[in-house]
Amino acid sequence: TDMDKLLISTLAAGKDEAKKLSTLYGPVLSITEPFRVTIHGTCLNAGKITARAGASAYWGPKSRLNRMGRVFGKQTGPRAELLAMIFALKAAPTFKSISVSTRSEYVIRSTVYYAATNEACGWRCTNGDLLKNLIALIKC
Repeated sequence: TDMDKLLISTLAAGKDEAKKLSTLYGPVLSITEPFRVTIHGTCLNAGKITARAGASAYWGPKSRLNRMGRVFGKQTGPRAELLAMIFALKAAPTFKSISVSTRSEYVIRSTVYYAATNEACGWRCTNGDLLKNLIALIKC
């Protein structure tokens, strides 16, 4: 409801951005030499009925961690970029730091700047389904 949204935004206004992210993601449990992964998502014929989007996470030549796949749901570049990050996190070794290389400003902004606000609104945002899953994987 509108009152719920107002309450959420009022409570959120009292926190600085670092505190919001800390509350959202929780503490860092370990820091190790990072594994490096490159992610990429793309969409052919964007905005058309024939649009097709795909995503990949590349860990290195012939790595068993490499992942790729088609995007489900709406076929857009931003969905593909988020799915690529999800592929990387699902394949990542447990309790190891990772360094993600991406050209996607959307993924960076969605996870660093907008995640706390989107969570507070119940993920009722563009690509909220993927963002919710992505943030849950980061918390793991």
